Amino acid sequence: MKVTGVVCMLMSVALGNRVRISTARDATVSYNNIQNGDGTYDAYTPKGMDPLLTSIQRQGDFRRILLGFDLPPHIVDVARIRRCRLHIPDPIDRPSLDYMLTAYDASNNWEERTVTAADQVVSTRQVGNIVVRRGHNPDDMDVTQACREAQGGRFSLFLDSNFEQVVFNSRNSAKKDNFHIEVSF
Repeated sequence: MKVTGVVCMLMSVALGNRVRISTARDATVSYNNIQNGDGTYDAYTPKGMDPLLTSIQRQGDFRRILLGFDLPPHIVDVARIRRCRLHIPDPIDRPSLDYMLTAYDASNNWEERTVTAADQVVSTRQVGNIVVRRGHNPDDMDVTQACREAQGGRFSLFLDSNFEQVVFNSRNSAKKDNFHIEVSF
């Protein structure tokens, strides 16, 4: 019995541990001057509870996907994270051309229900990118550095596309294929 326990412990150390973590928060944040039908501005309308996440880059309309993750309490030392991969689900409507998705680290000063451009979520540097070929599913993106720099067990990412519009399911949709990370430590 003791030998089996020691062997299992050594295998765990040798192989490491891996955990899948779903988004704790997600939202689309608009940066535009578009007025809604009621006279309010789109940039100040919270979209965190919407079922879809949208990245848009077109004249006069710029929207970013904001993802927030909470690391489990058993990951005490983030410096020991060996690998952190962002799973990118299939987009709702596949873009007709190749496109790039780029992740940037983001501050954690936001809440899903209320986040808007007014919150001034800060993005300081690129932490990963992938090219998605026309007709193909997105690959996972390496965001290890962002995971290793999590503060208080939390970290956030902005996700942008160079394509005019890319739409994904939010964690608030009924769909199962959503953004998540897989952490190896």
